[in-house]
Amino acid sequence: MMRLQYLFDIVCSIPQTIYFNLRFLPLRKAIWLPFFVRHGTEIQSGGRVELSDSLDRLPFVIKIGNRGSDGVQTTGRCCFCLTDGVIKFEVHPTNA
Repeated sequence: MMRLQYLFDIVCSIPQTIYFNLRFLPLRKAIWLPFFVRHGTEIQSGGRVELSDSLDRLPFVIKIGNRGSDGVQTTGRCCFCLTDGVIKFEVHPTNA
């Protein structure tokens, strides 16, 4: 039953994941869907997201929302707030 709920959760997250990637990234990077955004995650934006070239062809490498990040609660709603400025995602030199 839990596996079915998990699959349902993934399927419900696809529209928001596509929206987030198209909203914040250029089309050539967005088509690879590097961000996975769990459904129920509120997105408040006014800034920009930048992604290093080494991450742009890896699907779902960055997860936002419930069960997406360490230290994030696993139930309830989440919010991704980027009201101004730029957030950059890069590969750490030791992981490259």
